[in-house]
Amino acid sequence: MKHLAFNIGLLLALLFSSQSMLAAVEFESDNIKFTVTNAGDLTCAVSGLTDSGKEMESIQIPETVEFLNKNFTVTAIDRYAFTENKTVKNIALPTSVTSIGEYAFNECSNLSEINLPDNISTIGRYSFAECTSLNEIILPESLTTIDSYVFYKSSIKKFTINEALERICSEAFTFASIQEVYVSSIDKWLSIDFWARSASPIDSNTKLFINNELLEHLVTPEGQEIQSYAFFIYKYLKSAIINGNCSSDAFYGCGLEEITVAPNVTHLCNFQNCSNLSSVTIEDGTEPLTIDYIKTSFPFDSNIYYYSAFSDCKNLQKLYLGRNITLPPTSTVDIRYTTDSHFNGKQNLQEVTIGPYVNSLPYDEFYNCPIKKLIICDSEENLSTNKPTIGYNDSHFIYGYIESLYLGRAISFPRSDISKKFISTMKYLKQINFGSYGDPNSIINTNEATELRDITIDQETPPTTSSTFSSETYIYGTLTVPQGCKSAYQSAEPWKNFWNIVEVGTQSGIDDIVSNKVSIHVDGTTISIQDADNQRIDIYSLSGAKVYSGYDNVIDLGAKGLYIIRIGNHSQKLIL
Repeated sequence: MKHLAFNIGLLLALLFSSQSMLAAVEFESDNIKFTVTNAGDLTCAVSGLTDSGKEMESIQIPETVEFLNKNFTVTAIDRYAFTENKTVKNIALPTSVTSIGEYAFNECSNLSEINLPDNISTIGRYSFAECTSLNEIILPESLTTIDSYVFYKSSIKKFTINEALERICSEAFTFASIQEVYVSSIDKWLSIDFWARSASPIDSNTKLFINNELLEHLVTPEGQEIQSYAFFIYKYLKSAIINGNCSSDAFYGCGLEEITVAPNVTHLCNFQNCSNLSSVTIEDGTEPLTIDYIKTSFPFDSNIYYYSAFSDCKNLQKLYLGRNITLPPTSTVDIRYTTDSHFNGKQNLQEVTIGPYVNSLPYDEFYNCPIKKLIICDSEENLSTNKPTIGYNDSHFIYGYIESLYLGRAISFPRSDISKKFISTMKYLKQINFGSYGDPNSIINTNEATELRDITIDQETPPTTSSTFSSETYIYGTLTVPQGCKSAYQSAEPWKNFWNIVEVGTQSGIDDIVSNKVSIHVDGTTISIQDADNQRIDIYSLSGAKVYSGYDNVIDLGAKGLYIIRIGNHSQKLIL
């Protein structure tokens, strides 16, 4: 039995007026206050609770309520309707509700459960701010925008994104501590426009579930742009295969350990504060890749400073660079680039592969990087080491510690200078392979390499060079040359000085290329072999040492590099 309370004087006046004047009239039913929002349509909004209602822990909002012998439909929760209510624990909203006003449930600190019907299309600012006991929010299907400060300082345990959501405004999740976020697909998540860092529901402890599976390994749809802040400080993300352009700070401070960038990507965000990133693969491509710099300014300084995209990636160990990299465009005139390079000074960078389409690099791109293994893939075009505009180091291209080198083409320097060193010191070099277009003249200090023992040249005609090698290398080293070319090398300087010259195949039985019917697929450091017909598989390192022998079809070699794979009596070169 519903009990109605209203002002008698006001009622009498209303009875003699038109129905439109009922708007803004308040009435009560079952300890809930209502306000008429449209007398013609007979709609009303919940505007608050009576004193008795404020003592209720559970509240059921009716879909319709009777007033003046008419049934009014409840379509809204008015602003401030339940604000600072410390008693209520659960609220049930009817399907007729289409909007929730500003501050509607603000500081309902004991509210642990509320449903949001799918017809709700508007949720006002601060509506769930400081709801520190709220367990779960499932966004209504009609909601397209989450307004600013909606979940400010909330502590939602489980948050479900709806399909219609298009944007989240700034500060929507400021100081929120959401534990789990659920979304139907990666396409849906990447389509959301996050207006600011504080717009993301993710913080350092939040888990993101895609189709109910924890997102740890990301593969973006081809051509799908990654919006700004999409994975902002998401610590559970371990790897990413990026198949579309990235907006700024898309991966800021996340837990990434490995990234792969597809050839169709033309713009890549920076990886500021990605301290776990250890492997970067930028796949081969002819189009240049623009990578965002990290933009920083300082007090009392009008300049804007740009730092390299990977400047915070202190644990970067492996790099495959398959494309030319360009600086991002900027309209700012007061700028200072701290360096033209993206990998300068990476103290843990030990393995670098430069793909065949890279034709230009800043001369100091790898300055002060302790690289141990360097592969410069075969190409007829020289690799130009251009003089950078900022931070130019005039001594060498590679700072040293190289132990293994594959040189597949010639290196050109900023200017003609015979004292220019491609590698600062060669005293750690143990093996070197000159590829099809590798020019020994690019290295002028090979005589320092007293520990060099394995030299391979993939050129039938002995390359002419003024470079010389140490006596230890001539005596104890092995020079491996193409089949049928031994005599030519025994007659050419400086190669004739090697005491031990062998032809490819005499050490490992390599005498042909793999048959065309055999298929080899490479995935990171793992190779998958098909149609080998149960033939023995032998794999050799660049130096000729056997690293695998057996009949497995899937083999993990453990490290990227240059290998020679032999299947039966057929062999080929393989670069991981």
